[in-house]
Parts: sequence; structure tokens; C-alpha cells
Amino acid sequence: MAILDDVREARTRLSEFVAQTFPRLVGHQLSREEMTLAVHLRGNDALRAALCAIVENRIKQRALVPEPRDPIVCKSAIARDRELQWLLGRIEAIYRSPVNQEDKEGEPPA
Repeated sequence: MAILDDVREARTRLSEFVAQTFPRLVGHQLSREEMTLAVHLRGNDALRAALCAIVENRIKQRALVPEPRDPIVCKSAIARDRELQWLLGRIEAIYRSPVNQEDKEGEPPA
């Protein structure tokens, strides 16, 4: 039994090491606002599709605007599009997120 306990302890330490060293490899916890949205979005394909359509439409409308000559303005337009693409990714992640997630203070879900 002692060997099994040692293996469990080593596995826990290794997982903590990986989580601290490579935080992007560990599943992203939802913020409180995202958890609130997740209650309504999870499994609701129509709502997810509508939100994504609004954001994608905004990206398409921006693409129709002529490209600005000023590089700073152009860079800011690209940054806004990236932010909208990030938002699409977060909507998808929230839609597919598991129901039970720990609170940021470490309190387990109810």
C-alpha cells in the first residue's frame, strides 16, 4: 500500500508542477461572468449560433471597409478582429465547458 501512496503523491506533485510551469496546458477556468453565461449557453445551440452569427457578421462588415493607409490604424483594426475571433473562441469554449467547475477561491461546485 505504501508504494501506491507514493505513486499518488508523485502524480499529484507532477500535475501541480505542470500546472505551474505550463498554465496554458491546464484547462482554462471560467470567470464568474462566463459561468453565468454558461448556465444559459451550455447545450443551447440556437443561442450559441445567434451569438456567433452576430460576431461573425461584425467581422465581415469590417472586412468590407477599405484598408486604411495609416499603419497604426490598420494594426488597430487587425487587433479588433483578433479580439472578436478570441470572443468566438470563448463562446465556443463556454458552450462546451463542463458543468462542474471549481470556484477561483478553490470551493468545489455545489
